[in-house]
Amino acid sequence: MEQRIATIISRAFHPLIITTYFLIITLNLQFHFAAALPEKARWMILGLTMITTFVVPVLLIHIGKLLLWRFAPLHPRLTEVPALVVTIAMYYFTYRLFDQIQLSPIFNLFVLGMASLSVLLLILSMVSNVSIYATGAGAMTGAFIGLQLGLDINLLFFIFLSLIIGGLIGFSRLKLEAHRPAEVYLGFLLGAGVMLAHYLFL
Repeated sequence: MEQRIATIISRAFHPLIITTYFLIITLNLQFHFAAALPEKARWMILGLTMITTFVVPVLLIHIGKLLLWRFAPLHPRLTEVPALVVTIAMYYFTYRLFDQIQLSPIFNLFVLGMASLSVLLLILSMVSNVSIYATGAGAMTGAFIGLQLGLDINLLFFIFLSLIIGGLIGFSRLKLEAHRPAEVYLGFLLGAGVMLAHYLFL
């Protein structure tokens, strides 16, 4: 039963869907950066984000893994490299797109932060099995903390919610024996630290 719950949690909080979750929350906050956007624009931004940071990357990664498995199998240590390269490219594309339409930095910084984290994870994947799932949860936590500190708004509910989600993700990855505790903790702290730095210093 716990194994099944862990699997459901891992699928529900796949790292690539975290950006969509973040935008669902922030686009509906009653603050100037979200309230100024017409409802139709919010739906368009959300749909665009889901396509460019989740749907397209998942499809490309799946196709790429099938091709590599068939024609050029990788060393186990390098299996995440192609997926991270695709992720970096799609996050950068989304960042440039948001920049072109002059979307609030509140949203753009998160996408840039996720791109930066993907680059760091690409480097770390050569030497360590850092939890990408925990990194995504940490990124959301770091973003909400950064928004609260930078804009002086009360986001404690969402900070605690993201911490709970991080705990659930950590439980699921350990239960599925995908990572060791240190790899989960490192991933979460990496995500939170890098994203917080983006919101406070960029």
